[in-house]
This record gives sequence, structure tokens and C-alpha cells, in this order.
Amino acid sequence: MGVWMVGKYAGDMRPQNEIDEVAEVGSELPSGMKVGSIFEHDVIPYLKRNDLID
Repeated sequence: MGVWMVGKYAGDMRPQNEIDEVAEVGSELPSGMKVGSIFEHDVIPYLKRNDLID
């Protein structure tokens, strides 16, 4: 899973090549979305602690 912080974006995000899905998420993942444990237990909490996501 790749993670990017985007400040401003114009246009539509669409998956391409080997990317199956693109999603905008905050600290609460959408129901049914499964992510890797590192993302769930390390990346999201880090971003939240540093006020980079809600």
C-alpha cells in the first residue's frame, strides 16, 4: 500500500496500471475497508498524533 499526503489536488483521482483502488481516508477507515496492520497501527496513529489527519 502506498500512502501520499496531498495538500491540494484538482481533478479526479483514478486508479491506473497496477493500482486497483484509490481512496481518501481519515483516521476512521470506511466500513469494510481492510488495510495492512502497519498502516492501521502505525501510520494512521502517527498522522493523527501529528495533526496531519482528523
